[in-house]
Formats: sequence, C-alpha cells, structure tokens
Amino acid sequence: MKKVFLGLFSGILVVALSASAFALTLIPNKYSDVSNEVVDGKYAGTKYFKAINFLSDEGVVNGYPDGTYKPNNSINRAEFLKIVIEAFYNDEFASFSDKSCFTDVKAKEWYTKYVCFAKDQGIVNGYEDKTFRPVNTINLVEALKITLKVFGYEYEESDPWNKGLVE
Repeated sequence: MKKVFLGLFSGILVVALSASAFALTLIPNKYSDVSNEVVDGKYAGTKYFKAINFLSDEGVVNGYPDGTYKPNNSINRAEFLKIVIEAFYNDEFASFSDKSCFTDVKAKEWYTKYVCFAKDQGIVNGYEDKTFRPVNTINLVEALKITLKVFGYEYEESDPWNKGLVE
C-alpha cells in the first residue's frame, strides 16, 4: 500500500513547509522558475531545487500549466493534501474524483479525489460548516495532523482539536 517510504515524506515536508536546504546537484531545470544556477562559484539557484525535482520525477508534484513551480508561494490545504496522498498511496484515490464530499469541494476539481479520499479515510474532517476550504493556506498544525493520520501515528484527541497535536 505504501508507495514511498518515510524518507520521501521528509522531502515533501521540506518542499511544502520550507524546513531545510538541499545540496546543489547539476540537474536540468524542469520548471522555468526553478534553477540550479551557480554564480561566481557559489550556489545562487532555487532553495530546495533537488527536492522539487525529486518529487517531480516521482510524480508527486507537477507544477502549474504554464511550466512554473512557484517555489516561493504558500501552499494551500488542497495542494498539501495532494502531495501527501500522492506520496503515500498508489492510486486508491482515483475513484473519488466524481464525488462531492464538502460543500466547497465539487466533483471533478483537480483536488477532489485527494480531499474526498482523505475524508473517506478519516485523514481530514473539514470544518463545522461542512466545508474543507481547499484554497486556504495550510498551517503547521493542520499539516501535522494530516501527516500523522496518513502515517498511522496516534495522538490524543482533544478540545480544541489541535491541543493534542501540539502537545
């Protein structure tokens, strides 16, 4: 069931949450706004160049239709969920693209299969108003909850919902 191992997920968190740097490797540019440029013998390219290209090669990320990756953008809830689901699962989520599992997650959106699969698996619950808010920027505690749920780690459920995660 596991498509990739924990090491890959570490790379995902690095790319998604900008946690650490990767060394320079001469790899061709996949995206017009991601480079591994060296100027005067010093690395001047995109931070996380190697991780971005690795995840792209693995099919976990694919950038935007205009050929960019937008490495400096914040990541939203739908994008983070896609990265985690693509990294951990094979293709169990494919059949969920025709579902509408939250009032703001309609069938056939690019993120529908990831969000509805995650809801079905108990990875995400959404908000009390029956929304998921896919375009909201994800925060650290939300990313942590998704990560722990996907990898099957236990944590104490609490009120408020994030107290047990933070502790």
